[in-house]
Amino acid sequence: MDHHLKYKYLVIGQLFYEEEINDFLDALAVLNGQQTLFVFNIAAFDKAPIINSIQKRFEKYLIYENPNKGRDIGAKLFLINAILNLGITAEYVLIAHDKKSPHLSKGSVGETIF
Repeated sequence: MDHHLKYKYLVIGQLFYEEEINDFLDALAVLNGQQTLFVFNIAAFDKAPIINSIQKRFEKYLIYENPNKGRDIGAKLFLINAILNLGITAEYVLIAHDKKSPHLSKGSVGETIF
């Protein structure tokens, strides 16, 4: 896939909870477009269906695999480092990740973001 180096929007998404991924991707899909690059980090579960879901929803994307370690910051730093090494820039950056919390009810995906 050809990637321009400058985008208007850069969305960094961490995908660690398999049962929440489709809702999470649906919430991010509202940002899809020619000026948006999505960079995803996926955990070590069965990747094929997740990659297929990403390919169906997003025009421009990169996918990495890095374990969920370091209280969420490790994976974010990994992706930021990869983006900087590739020379990718953007006017706006959104960092989002699926999150399981005892403070959120099931079905509240994206309500606090969008």
